[in-house]
Amino acid sequence: MEKEVVRYGLISTSQIGVNAHLPASLDSKNSEIVSISSRTASKAKAAAGEHGIARWYGSYDEQLADPETDAVINALPISMHCEWTIKAAEAGKHILCEKPLATTATDCQRMIDAANSNNVLLVEGFTHRWNPHLRKARELIANGAIGKVVTVTAVGCSHRTSPEDLTSVRYSAES
Repeated sequence: MEKEVVRYGLISTSQIGVNAHLPASLDSKNSEIVSISSRTASKAKAAAGEHGIARWYGSYDEQLADPETDAVINALPISMHCEWTIKAAEAGKHILCEKPLATTATDCQRMIDAANSNNVLLVEGFTHRWNPHLRKARELIANGAIGKVVTVTAVGCSHRTSPEDLTSVRYSAES
């Protein structure tokens, strides 16, 4: 039986979308990026041309109406995740949403409810979900091999240190 290829639309020309999701999808045998959108049509057109993407849109709504798109990658700023994830679910698109899903539990639940009521999948884009080291740590904790865990400290860092990063939508007053 031949595997079905998932036809993704990339919502946003953000750095995470263009620099992470696009290359990963271009290397995949199970998925392909068939469309890209941006609120700035010229950015969508440029990204589509640079990466050989067939269709580009200057409107997220237009992209969600595209019948050739099975699923979307929501790489928008976090403040826009809830609105556009719900709209994607209502359009019948499966969704991979960048992390975090939303900034409140209420918005997360709204997104989950929209996906469930429209019978589509909603997945949060955790980068380490399948990391073998983290899976082993989770197994050790679950089995009690390291004793009872009473506290966890997580430390994060950002790779955004170059001047080019300042053009990111993360630093835009409009976001």
